[in-house]
Amino acid sequence: MILFKDSSTNKGGVISSSMEVLAALAMTDEEYDRLMVVRPGGAIPAFRERYIREVIATVVRRADQEFELLWKTHNNDAYPSQFFRRW
Repeated sequence: MILFKDSSTNKGGVISSSMEVLAALAMTDEEYDRLMVVRPGGAIPAFRERYIREVIATVVRRADQEFELLWKTHNNDAYPSQFFRRW
């Protein structure tokens, strides 16, 4: 197992939080309330469901891209092995 000791472990949280803030800033209060807020006992707005799927897809895509870059770097002898820790 190879562990990467850096900020990689929470990039998904940062991306999803940033996208949530972006949605809030891009909409009026009324739009956000109508499109993103789930009322107690109410249905989840279709826009919110779609937005959540898009956030998840973005996090997965970015994680895949990051893994590919890290793996490529790990397999490149030009980079010192101290950047990667084996367990």
